[in-house]
Amino acid sequence: FATSNIFKAISLSLVVVALIMEFASSHKKYEKIPDCPHYHPNSELSSQPGFYPNISNDQLLAANELIYLIESGKLNFNSGDEVEFLKLLRFLRARKFHVKNAFKMVENDIKWRAEENRENLRNEMVDEVLGCNVT
Repeated sequence: FATSNIFKAISLSLVVVALIMEFASSHKKYEKIPDCPHYHPNSELSSQPGFYPNISNDQLLAANELIYLIESGKLNFNSGDEVEFLKLLRFLRARKFHVKNAFKMVENDIKWRAEENRENLRNEMVDEVLGCNVT
């Protein structure tokens, strides 16, 4: 029953998505890049475009548009075990900051996690996820 509610929430039309994105650009959750934990000190990721804190104004706008779509669709995007802004960036980078495509990816991720009972995937051990002993 809960899964069918998720599917209903996921079924936003592309027209509605476009309107929401336009509206989102004027209703920003993130006025500036928020304070987040940094990547590992030896990592070069923080110097790469699209990785925290190396975020352009267009990328910040894309993050605002994506979170607005997610919140408008009442999708269960962040369980609190991950920094929301960094999670948004992950989906956006995976789709080259194309907000509609990143939103579709978020929808598919939420749907898959519900279908496979993997809402807490980050907290599961590798053996549990793969169903075998990996040591």
